[in-house]
Amino acid sequence: MAATMGLGASCFLLLGSSESSGCAHLRGSRAAAVPPCTAASATERLDFGAPLLAGAAAGLAALAGLRRRSSHPGYQRPFLSARSAVPAEVRDDATAALERDLESWGDDLEQGEDLETEDDVDDSESRGEQMRPGTDDLEDTDWQKWVEKPSIDRVFEVLGSGQRLPKEELEPVLSALRRGDVLESKEQYAEALGMLGKNKAAGGWREAKTVLSCMWYNGFMPDARHYSSVMYSLLRNYRWEKVTQLYEEMSEHDIKKDWKCYNYAIGAYGRRGDLLATLQVLKEMKADGLYPTKRTYTGIMWVIAQEAEWMRGLEIFEEMLEQDMVPDRQAFNYLVLAFGNDSQFARVKQTIDQMMKMGVRPDLDTYIFGMRAAERVGAIDEGLHLYHRLKQSKIPMNERVDEALMRIALAANDPDRALLFFDAALERRSKQGKRKERAVTAELALYKTALQACEQGAAAEQESGYAVYQDRALRLLLEVQEAELPVDSTMYFHVVSCCEYSRSWPRVIALLTEMEEKRINISQERYRSAYRNAIRAAEEYGNIDEAFSLFETMRKKKNMQLDPDLYDRVVNMLEKNNQLARAQALEEERLEKDMKQYCQEIMDFRSMNEWEKAINVLEKIREQGLPRTLKVVNTAISALQQPGEWQLALAAVEDLRQQGPVPDVCSFTAVICSMITANELQRAVEQLAVMKDYGVRPSEITYGRLIFALEAADQAELALHLWDEMRLSQIEPDRVGYNAAISA
Repeated sequence: MAATMGLGASCFLLLGSSESSGCAHLRGSRAAAVPPCTAASATERLDFGAPLLAGAAAGLAALAGLRRRSSHPGYQRPFLSARSAVPAEVRDDATAALERDLESWGDDLEQGEDLETEDDVDDSESRGEQMRPGTDDLEDTDWQKWVEKPSIDRVFEVLGSGQRLPKEELEPVLSALRRGDVLESKEQYAEALGMLGKNKAAGGWREAKTVLSCMWYNGFMPDARHYSSVMYSLLRNYRWEKVTQLYEEMSEHDIKKDWKCYNYAIGAYGRRGDLLATLQVLKEMKADGLYPTKRTYTGIMWVIAQEAEWMRGLEIFEEMLEQDMVPDRQAFNYLVLAFGNDSQFARVKQTIDQMMKMGVRPDLDTYIFGMRAAERVGAIDEGLHLYHRLKQSKIPMNERVDEALMRIALAANDPDRALLFFDAALERRSKQGKRKERAVTAELALYKTALQACEQGAAAEQESGYAVYQDRALRLLLEVQEAELPVDSTMYFHVVSCCEYSRSWPRVIALLTEMEEKRINISQERYRSAYRNAIRAAEEYGNIDEAFSLFETMRKKKNMQLDPDLYDRVVNMLEKNNQLARAQALEEERLEKDMKQYCQEIMDFRSMNEWEKAINVLEKIREQGLPRTLKVVNTAISALQQPGEWQLALAAVEDLRQQGPVPDVCSFTAVICSMITANELQRAVEQLAVMKDYGVRPSEITYGRLIFALEAADQAELALHLWDEMRLSQIEPDRVGYNAAISA
């Protein structure tokens, strides 16, 4: 039994030492990568288990013998409980012996005696190996027996394939990279991360970032090579924020960066539009003893151009020249763009001239960025001068140049010249064989700019010229639709505006309806304006039926709010043309709609117990000259129940009796409830009599609330009298009335 307990006490120690040896076996030559504390702890576990190896081996031998006996066909296992198998005194003796051994082992540590030497440990381990006949059974539970482990060659074969492999082939490789039991050096990891980042079929940047994180847990300290590989993959997939996160992670862990890491971080911060962070990375790069390259400076110039910080751009240029580094064409282009974004057209021309003096030949982007600068300042002659210089340079031109020319003309408020540029561009492209009979995708930007020119021309033209720009815009839109090119909301609105300027309201409505069918967002105010103008135009031309039809279409549209002025206009139009039935129907509809809105407003005030504002709504209706309805007055009286303002409620009912409409059961019941709230029970009973005298039959709610209040005020006799009166009137009581009568 002592051996069995030795097995129980020592098995954990053996597993602990096996874990350390297993890790060493997994990592192979990576022992140097394990932190010192890990190696020390592994040695301590081995030394700790040595004094008890003999007992553990004996326990394992006994367990192995038990297994062999149990596997024999004729063996029958006896039924023994854990505590009845061994007498209590034997267990106590074994426990005491184990405690003495542990106590003496602790004394040795306190006296400063050394543990066993490496030779002793090796001897004890070898003795333990000889004394463990049952270890083969334990090895069957090792995870390495059932987890597939691909070879290094297989890992790189899968990563370099670039093809979409089945999951059963790809997943073992990715799992092995995460576990860290295949690759044996940092060089292999750097190569694997680079290949994994480029292989989208294998997970691309996501898996590369995951493997990079797992390197920390697998005992490999990643360095700049590994981070730069992952950052490059992220940069190619436009994951700017994740690139900056890895850069900040390197700074947090004091990982030395190389020039690739700095360049990738500069590019990522620049794409995020963070100029200050970009310049800070440049500063850290210099402090780290790395000299920026042209690529580094070009990345900084890009964000400078986007932010129009041309002063900082000049500083970067001076810094490059101080290092005998001639800026390349791309850096010059970004400087031109920075000037153009800040409307510094004079500096744009100086920069282009300086490029040529320094032997840097401008390209198409250089001139397009310069023409954009001319557009910003509306300098059409200067923009044309750059265009002629571009033609003289014999640089192949495309539709971007034509678009820039058209925009320069629009900036100078010359839409006719913009349309001439458009026609010339299409003619030239046809001669070059770049277009057939229909528009092509590359010309979509030209069509957008041409539609904008039509809108600008319609806005500035006299009334006689509206139709010219409208017809041109409709033709351009039709050409794009026939070519099956995408038509966005901007293009539609350009055409709609042209039709609005020419007052072709039916076409406006048709275009807006087409946009709505294509699920293009349209402001309801623009929709209402189109219908109002169309109705007004139809009325002016005497098309009364068409105007009324437009109004009916407007009413049927969802989320289309009709203002009172439009109702009045249509009603007056119908009355003038002797269509009195339609006019009366619209008047009643408008009144019902207004009263519904007023009722909702009163109910909102009632829910907030603001009865003064609820009563003021009735005054608002009277001031507008609208005939009040019984429903809206009853709603206002109901707002007086909770505060107990019975005088105002009674005055409202009296006003109804004198001026109409005739009060009903809801009116009197609301007055009675307000009197009950004010504890004016006698007045409430009298009001019930007034109600009946007026010819209004009380309801079960009227009787129920009054009976309940009388019973609560210990006026049971009067409450039962009203109960009998209600039953004689054949009014079926509600639940409140029944409960109050039972209590009375």
